[in-house]
Amino acid sequence: MVRMILFLGLVLAGCNSAPGYFGQSDVTRLEVNGSVFDIRVRDEAALAVRVNPEFFPEGAEVRPKARVAMQKVSGCQVEHVLGDNNMILGLMDCDGVKRDWSKVLKAAKATSYTCYDIGTLSRKGPGGYTTFQCDPY
Repeated sequence: MVRMILFLGLVLAGCNSAPGYFGQSDVTRLEVNGSVFDIRVRDEAALAVRVNPEFFPEGAEVRPKARVAMQKVSGCQVEHVLGDNNMILGLMDCDGVKRDWSKVLKAAKATSYTCYDIGTLSRKGPGGYTTFQCDPY
């Protein structure tokens, strides 16, 4: 029983883990107009992960709320907001110096990708899948 509780605790702890770059960043939870976000800030970027259930929120409704949450937590002006209705990346201006975000914005808005098959992970029977590495162009 103790093993099961420990296992479930570890599994559930991974549900709201930050990806790579923000992995070691402190988390601040903030609510803005009914949306609850976990905000992580590192350097000139912030990550907002929406953690509350909402009935089919549109990205156009969630991104402005995420922008406000990121600005409140970081104290910086958010210049660009990218992402969907659950995970939003904010590119910020914290010192009044304009950054060249063109490469990041180009990659985020790319509609064409070059993809390479980097291996197949499969199981016996149906349900196997192929892994691809994709780069925008």
